[in-house]
Amino acid sequence: MIVKYTNETVPVIDGLIMIDCWRPRADQQKNTNNFYVSLLSKLIHFDFKCIVNAGYNIALNSEDPSIRNTLQTYHWPESKTPNDNIVQNLIKYCGGANHTSALFQETLLNNNDSIMLLDFDDFVYHWQSKLDCKVNNWLVVGQAWKNCVHRRPIGLDNMYRMNPHRDLNFYAIDIGFKTESGMTTCYENFQQDNLPWTCIENFGYKLITRSSRHWTQSMDFYQEFMQEEKIAVQIHCTADIAPLIPISDDTFDVTVVYESRESWQFSYSKFAGAYQLDESTNQKNIKIWVFDITEPLQLETLMNQTDPMYSSFMTENQKIVIFETSRITSTRQIENFVK
Repeated sequence: MIVKYTNETVPVIDGLIMIDCWRPRADQQKNTNNFYVSLLSKLIHFDFKCIVNAGYNIALNSEDPSIRNTLQTYHWPESKTPNDNIVQNLIKYCGGANHTSALFQETLLNNNDSIMLLDFDDFVYHWQSKLDCKVNNWLVVGQAWKNCVHRRPIGLDNMYRMNPHRDLNFYAIDIGFKTESGMTTCYENFQQDNLPWTCIENFGYKLITRSSRHWTQSMDFYQEFMQEEKIAVQIHCTADIAPLIPISDDTFDVTVVYESRESWQFSYSKFAGAYQLDESTNQKNIKIWVFDITEPLQLETLMNQTDPMYSSFMTENQKIVIFETSRITSTRQIENFVK
């Protein structure tokens, strides 16, 4: 999802993280090489102080300069700072048949500033111990957008969830990732992502991690429910207030269930019955019950009130109730953001 706020300036990018930038198979050469050439045309304009090659299932071979630098820094006898965890993770996640893109090896990795790191804790350790916490703005690139870029041990999901330092920032650009369909990412991919991003004019996007001052607990709520392209929301209301209910957009897939005006009133027993009905399927759903509102319902504003610690939310004026229907924990009262 795209989070909107001001005062985010174009960053000075000083680090690069490459995720699964493999040498393409024969049947993928044209598409992948086109992606690499286009991406490289952007990367050569940055002055990277460190380049992390997070290439999984790559052949463990010291001919790869990033692997050689990792072994030299953390394993070989001349290493001044041996680290068994980093070496063990290198062995754990390498040993496959893949190879780093030859184009990227020649242009980006063939220097002392590149290193192969494959675990997020190892990345943080290297940032602290070798980079002295001074390489703070990292551009992330790679493939494929969901399966690898998000879910690898050094991937966007862990960057969002595990980043403990406010000074450590992760960024992206439109053509920085290749999707599972072979296309490059654009605004729509970030808008439909379950992670929070903010747009930076004349640059790209910044990932809002849990350490950011702009992070809110509602972002965890989005991450949990936006597993596909959109968050499915079922809204119960009477037909006369339907014009005040939002339609589906890039973030929400809205279904409206019309209720009878005669029987539609706030009722705790009504909600308890809805819980019991949905708990039997153990499916995660969001249901919103709307009573006698006189202003348009803004779903983004409403969702900003959510917190994954709670399973239901109710406005003080009892006009809006939100259910996360797969569990029963507790209810949180939220502000009257709509009349």
